[in-house]
Order: sequence, then structure tokens, then C-alpha cells
Amino acid sequence: MPALFDAGNAGVRVLAVRPDDADTRDFLYRPTLAILPQRLLPTRASVVIQDQQLENSCVGFALAAVVNQSLYARAKRPLREDERASERMLYEMARRYDEWQGQHHDGSSLRGALRGWRKHGVTSCERWPYVVDRPGRLTDARARDARSRPLGAFFRLHDEDLSHVQAALVETGAVYASAWITADWAAERLQPATKLSAGLKRIRGGARAEGLHAFAIVGYCSAGFIVQNSWGNVWGTRGLAVLGYDEWRQARQDAWVARPGPTTLDYDGKATLFTGGFAGDASAARSTPGLAGAAANGSLERLIFTIDRGALDREHHGDAPLALLAAQATRALPRNGVKDLVIYAHGGLVSENDALGQARALRAALEARGLLGYSFIWKTGAMETILGLVDSRNDAQGPPTAGWSFGGFGRKMLDGAAQALKKTEQAMLDALHAAQRGVGAAVSPLGRRLWSEMCNRAAGASTPNGGATQFATALIAALDAAMVADPTPYRIHLIGHSAGSIYLAQWYANALKPLLSKRPQITVASVRLMAPAISIADAAKLFYNGSAPAPTVTVHNLDPTFENSDSIHVYPSSLLTYVADHLDSADKRVPILGLMGDLLPAQALFPGMKIHTATGVAHHGDADNLPGDPAPGCLGEVLDAIARG
Repeated sequence: MPALFDAGNAGVRVLAVRPDDADTRDFLYRPTLAILPQRLLPTRASVVIQDQQLENSCVGFALAAVVNQSLYARAKRPLREDERASERMLYEMARRYDEWQGQHHDGSSLRGALRGWRKHGVTSCERWPYVVDRPGRLTDARARDARSRPLGAFFRLHDEDLSHVQAALVETGAVYASAWITADWAAERLQPATKLSAGLKRIRGGARAEGLHAFAIVGYCSAGFIVQNSWGNVWGTRGLAVLGYDEWRQARQDAWVARPGPTTLDYDGKATLFTGGFAGDASAARSTPGLAGAAANGSLERLIFTIDRGALDREHHGDAPLALLAAQATRALPRNGVKDLVIYAHGGLVSENDALGQARALRAALEARGLLGYSFIWKTGAMETILGLVDSRNDAQGPPTAGWSFGGFGRKMLDGAAQALKKTEQAMLDALHAAQRGVGAAVSPLGRRLWSEMCNRAAGASTPNGGATQFATALIAALDAAMVADPTPYRIHLIGHSAGSIYLAQWYANALKPLLSKRPQITVASVRLMAPAISIADAAKLFYNGSAPAPTVTVHNLDPTFENSDSIHVYPSSLLTYVADHLDSADKRVPILGLMGDLLPAQALFPGMKIHTATGVAHHGDADNLPGDPAPGCLGEVLDAIARG
């Protein structure tokens, strides 16, 4: 839990910065031998004091203060609202890219905020203002504006050496810092200003540390570093105070120096981020020459993001063409006269951040076997699915060709609706957990709506304007171009877990198969489904109907004993049983491919299908686990089979 302490008139402040230890891959700041002045005081015009109020967003405010110092130095005048960095964007991106999975934890880390700035740039306060408890989202307009304020040079500081921090302040005007703070930071406990403290109030030391807090260091004097806090003008001396050098050395956590880079444009005159990997990020070691622009948007991780109605998620992909992402497929190495590509789709009830962690683990497993693959990230977490009910209608029809349609809900209403839903989410979960003893049917109408939203989102991604279809087109075009010089054929392997089978079946039937009908050198060599949630009827229609030969489908299902004992609280057996009995239809039970009791009597519909029992897998959610996970699933076995050819 985050630490709390009374900050005077502002109420109770929450201290929720996450500790971030140094990484050997970090670039370290090296001071020059320039003579440092006896003191460095910030100009009042360069300092804009804001108040984070009772949110845990200090990492965003502190980094915004650092960015604004450089922007002020560049402009040589006070910054306007449309020029200052958005604290809200920096904080929200920090939570997305920090070292902890998920976006529902409190606070973030300095490293996470720098990663977010590196990947997206930062928009202005005017475009994304800070409104308490109204985080909003990274819209296309905000993303375009953010790319005009990219992160430039950045280094981690050897913060124990005061002269390193002082040199960095002289060079850039601000240092991004965090430290363990005490109750003596409260406004009423600050010490009076003195001549030695440059007329600024001082932070008394010696009390017990209450929590970790982020702030900007914007100068120094004989008594210590000058801190710019984010607790409003009533704190300290108009938002500033002096932190003694002794207190800094005892309480410091980490510090970075960073400055914005100049705006960089592509050939068409659009602001674009031309960057490589982030220091301390494993992806930095995998950066590929010629694809740096794609790296800024996560493309080097070979992830395809789709959102409501199956639209391509521009928040992640930005304006980088899918051609850059698809072209990486041509890096597959030939094996026995063919090149293998793996395409993976995760299951339902998997949040975006959990899916990212899963995709990165899968990538490492593929590389260990000499394989290359992509992962679809399609936002099926419980909260993301609930919000999808508000954010869109008719998902199965795919994204609109232009504009947005919310079925009566305006975009401006979504942030408020999202907050309302977040407040009721726990109550909904509590109600579901209270229904553990056999009332699954009673709560099924709500579950059916969520299930329908998820399935329709999968269908929408493979409509003509869907994000998955766009990727299929780009992928096949890249392979076509590569085979002009190297005619080695390509084999595509589809792997899906649970609801991922629905996503891949729609993609195969509606997007991929039509493209491959006249390309014998590119084939879908195998489809491997782990505890698939697709219905028997849809699997037969999407994989086995049509003029093209059906792919080789292999199904890995749980043993019926484990299936029946895998309780999901609201139902006495597994999730798939609940889907079959209540979620796919309100009128009748629907046989599901992932249930042995449904599949075995229907084998005649699937000529050539291979059926395996997932040995030792006791829970539906464990089926796609890798070897080495606490409860290994059958994904390692699937990858080994592909690697063997």
C-alpha cells in the first residue's frame, strides 16, 4: 500500500513512486570540467508550480517540470499553456511502460515516465489537461502533437556525487529525481528561509521516511538542492524549498537528466520519432538498423494492437506504416527449404499489459528455437471489455471507414463513463464472487454481454477495414516482395489460446485465406489451438469450409476430469463449460471445440484434425503457459513441434 501523510491544507498526500534500481545498460551522465557557479537559482519565469492534489501522479509532474525548463530555455520567455508539457500524459504513459505489469497499480517509476516520453513524445497541457480522477486517453490528435516534443539525450546520474548533480543542473536547468521523504515535508513543518537557503524554506531532516516521492531539482545553493514540488504554491516558498545535501544523500533513490530534442519530420512533413531502444530496456539490444522509426511505437516487438470494433490501435502504432512491422517477417531464417512464421493470439480476460508480458515471453521462447513470430494484442481484459460496451456498438461490423460512432455516446462522455465503471467494477466482482454456489445462470446475462463484446471485437478486426486485415495485407505484400529476390516459400503457423481461437479463425477465413488463394508459395501450414473457446459450428465453418484445402488443425484440450474440477467461482466447472452452457447463447447449450466431451462426437466435421490431451494442465488459464512457468502448459510443446518441422 502507498504511504500516506498529512500535507497541511492540501489534505493527505499519497506517496506511491516505485523504487527503480540502476541497470547496467543505463547510460551514465559524465560531467565536463566546466567551472560550476557557487549557486544556481531558477528564474521565477521558468518555474510553473502545479498541484497533483490527491492523485499518485508526482512522476508526471516532476518530469513535466524538467521538460518545461528546457522548453523555457529554448523559447527564452514564459511558456504558454499550448507549449508546456502535459503532466497527465507523462503520468499515464509512465504507468503503461513502467516495470510493473498492469495499469491499476498506484504510482509509477521515473524510468517508466522516461520510457513513455521516449516512445510517444509529450503533448501540451492544453491538449491533455490535468483533471483529477479523469485520466482520459491518448487520442490521435494528442499523439500527433506529442511527437513534436520528443525525448532527446537522457542519462542516469551518479547521484551520490553532489558535483555530478550540480553539473547536470548547470547544463540542463533541471534534474528528474526521487527520494524517500518524511513527514517534515508537510507545509507546516518546513523550516524558515535563511540567507544560506537563498531565501527559500528548508526541509527539515531526521524523521522516519514515509514513502517515495518524485520531484524536480531546479537549482542549488550552499544549503542544498532547490526542489520544485507539485503540491501547489502554498507549499514551501511559492512551491520551492531547499533539501539539504545530507538529507539528499541519505534519502535519494535515483536521478536522471534529460532534455527534449528538436522536432523531426518525415518526408511528408509529419512529426515523427526517430529513436532506438531505451537504456535499461531489453529491447534496446534488439534494435534493428533501418527500423528505428518503428521502434518508437513498439513495432520492433512485432505486436499488432487492435481495439474496439477491431480497429488498428493508432495509440500504439502511431503513423508508422504497417509495412515496417510486416517487413520484419522477411528476417525469418530458412529451415529445411522453408521459412516459418508464427502468429499468436492470446485468450480472453487478458489485460493489455498482461498480454504484453506474455508476448515478450513468447518472443524469447521463439528466438530460443530459431523461430520468428508476431502477437496480436486485442485488449480482452475485464475492464477493457466493459469499457468496450460503452465505447462502441456493432463491433462485428468492423471499424467505420471514417469518423466515430458511439451509438448515442459522444467521445467527450467516455472518460466520465470510464471512471463511473471503474468505481462499480469492484462491486460487480464482489457480486460475482458472492454467486459462487451455483447461481451462474443468474449472472449469465451480464457475462453474455461481455462475451459477445469480446467475440464481436475479434470479428471486427478481420473485416475489410479491420486492423488484423490491414496487417494481413501488409504481411503478404512484404513476403511477395522478398520472394522476388529469394523464392524460399513461407509457412505460417497460427497459435491461439481460448478466445484467441475465435480471433484467429476470423482472421484466417476472412483476411488471410483470400490473400493466399493464388499464392502457393505462402501457406498456412498449421493451426494449433489450446483449450479453444470457439464453437464447434464456427470452427467447422471458418477453418474447413471453402475451396482451399483446410489447414492442419491440432487441438490441445484439458482432460475432462480437470475440466470439470476447474471452478470459476460462479460455476462449478471450467470457463469453457460456462461459455457452452450460458454465454454463447441464451436459448441453448452450444458445443465448444475446447471441450473433449463436445469435440470427440464431432470429429467427422474436422477431417485430419489432431486431438491431444494437455497432459498435466489442470486449469484452463494455464494451457498457454511456457516451460518454466509455475504451472507449465502446452505452449512449449506446440513451439517444439513447429521447430521440428
